[in-house]
Amino acid sequence: MAGAGILGNLRYNHITESWLVELGQFTGVYELAQTRDPSSTVAKTKSEARTAINKTLAEHGLPHSLPADLTITSQETSGQVSRILKSIKMLGNPGHVALFLIAESACVLRWEPVLSSGEPPNVSEQLLQFARERLEAISREAPDVDIATDALWDILRSYSPQDLTTPKLTLLLMELSKPLVILVVSADAKDSSRLRVGEERRELYQALRQTRFRDMFEIRDMPSCRVRDITSALDEHNPDILLFTGHGSSKGLCFEDDSGRVSVVRKASLAAVLGHQKNLKLVILNACYSQDQAQCIADSIGHVVGMEGAILDTDAVQFSREFFTALGHGRTFEASFQRARDAIGLNASSQLRPHFLKAQPSGVRTPSLSATPLASPSATPRQESDSDGSARYLAAGLIGLSLLFATMFWF
Repeated sequence: MAGAGILGNLRYNHITESWLVELGQFTGVYELAQTRDPSSTVAKTKSEARTAINKTLAEHGLPHSLPADLTITSQETSGQVSRILKSIKMLGNPGHVALFLIAESACVLRWEPVLSSGEPPNVSEQLLQFARERLEAISREAPDVDIATDALWDILRSYSPQDLTTPKLTLLLMELSKPLVILVVSADAKDSSRLRVGEERRELYQALRQTRFRDMFEIRDMPSCRVRDITSALDEHNPDILLFTGHGSSKGLCFEDDSGRVSVVRKASLAAVLGHQKNLKLVILNACYSQDQAQCIADSIGHVVGMEGAILDTDAVQFSREFFTALGHGRTFEASFQRARDAIGLNASSQLRPHFLKAQPSGVRTPSLSATPLASPSATPRQESDSDGSARYLAAGLIGLSLLFATMFWF
């Protein structure tokens, strides 16, 4: 899924700007038809595309129309498209130029599988290059528009051809135009080792404030989150990204009960609750042993970051900072994860082993709500921290044993 800020300062208004998406798609067909055999499917639509283009230009008072002669050369076709672009520029809104070029690029990508089928490999390469050039033209034709070209290209390439039609492309643009809501859910129960959750939240905020697309994020908080706060927080904030920071165990994530003590939430139950959040695109479980339940949640919402084994508090804070810094500069979720993982790897003392998990292929059963309670009160792990509070870890105690693990791990 898309990362934040990919459209930068470009905002798409479906009511007033959908015609630019339609115009860009029809113009893409018009250009592609010129390079194809007259018997090809796309070539047969050239007359229809020309009619739609001229109608759209006239409706919006643009002083240009395509000639009736459809046998013009490729060079002449390019000249006609340049005149369309020049007409759009006359409206004085660089965002209109950018939307037109994005739509034209998407059109080429939509037709690429059809036009390259059965053809030499260089045909596909040429079409992809052409589509990429239309996106790159935004910086030249609309220099005031600051978009993350590489990230947008990756997003468009990841979509199937049927998802790049005009109606679905407009939905994508609407989605990319909205700020991403990040909900930071933290739990630091009084009977567990103390964590640096406040510092992690502060680092996240400061990191985003210094990024290229900082205005594309809204940070919301749910501190000292109790089990009964989970669903209400999701409904109230409707997040795109959920960051959980706190303790974890092999049995689940550790929230708080009404008295502020640890209450472990069942993996499948949490996955089911998150699966009902239609807007949720990414969950980051910045807690120990969270990989165990990350796949369960990924099958419900699509993308999850989970941690393998126990992790240091300092690593948890650094991972959040690096991830959201990358995201704020226009990288996708997966690219941001890779950047954060690599940055953590520069620290020789780091023990962090993060994993980026995606939904498994269709047919895999996703968790559903059941009659079992969300919390498991009998599974309350005993936790402690070392003297400087730099680690989150589990001190597993059994009756009759007084040995505590004084390691630097946290969860």
